[in-house]
Amino acid sequence: MPERTHPRFTRPLPARALALLVLLAWPASASAAADAALRPVIRTADVARFYKIYEAAGGHPTAEELQADYIDPGSPGLLHLSEIRNVTGQTIAKALAAHPQIFSDAKRCMAVLPSVRGRVTQAPSPCTTFIPAPNSRR
Repeated sequence: MPERTHPRFTRPLPARALALLVLLAWPASASAAADAALRPVIRTADVARFYKIYEAAGGHPTAEELQADYIDPGSPGLLHLSEIRNVTGQTIAKALAAHPQIFSDAKRCMAVLPSVRGRVTQAPSPCTTFIPAPNSRR
């Protein structure tokens, strides 16, 4: 069965309809992708890895264990923090020895991390709120 065309158009209606749908969907998908790119990435694997090491050592991991098993395989964020704040296995081991209660109490935070991820990713991005897009006019 041949495709019907509108008398004023030479292209078949289905091709025009498809083009219209693509054009209508494109700005929305581009906007959603740009918005997602501005959202923070919440990574909690470093926290889980730390407490796995912490528990395996009975709350007293060595500086070497912390360095090799926690910091060295860490996320880019953890590696950046360790560099700019001089966080090493040795400094963490010293902090654990000096303040063991802080680390044992902090483990409770792991239970709420998934809900924090949801709240942070749903919050409006400060970048989109306060910084206009490069090509926008005020």
